[in-house]
Amino acid sequence: MATYQVLTGGWVVLEFSANFSEASSPVRLVTGDSDDSTPFQVADFSHSPVAAARGLNRWCRSQGGEAWARGETGLVLRTRR
Repeated sequence: MATYQVLTGGWVVLEFSANFSEASSPVRLVTGDSDDSTPFQVADFSHSPVAAARGLNRWCRSQGGEAWARGETGLVLRTRR
């Protein structure tokens, strides 16, 4: 399982973990020292960490928050193992 971070301006705005080679792997938000469950699996995002980052931000927005604002540019996705 790998951990992915979305950064803007050098700041981590979203962190999540999953095994993107396994369709049924859960996609989990990383917050502090814990992983929080989401209703998603890797297959929901076609095995793509980029699609997962976008989908998780949309889901966070529907839950009353968001990692980054619509139209924000300069976002970087990096893998942290």
